[in-house]
Amino acid sequence: MKNYKSVDELPACLTVPEMAAYMRISEPVAYQLIHRADFPAVKVGDRRYIVPKDRLLQWMGHTE
Repeated sequence: MKNYKSVDELPACLTVPEMAAYMRISEPVAYQLIHRADFPAVKVGDRRYIVPKDRLLQWMGHTE
């Protein structure tokens, strides 16, 4: 897993493990987050989730 040093290094869409690493939370907590109604996760197929970088940063209150 790559350790992202800045927001600019993040890919446009993050996997749940990438999101957890960036947010410095555990993967189980990240999987809990993706099921919240207010969290910007996108379900792809039957079991996969991705998190768009721009929506994640907005959800986190990140301003540039």
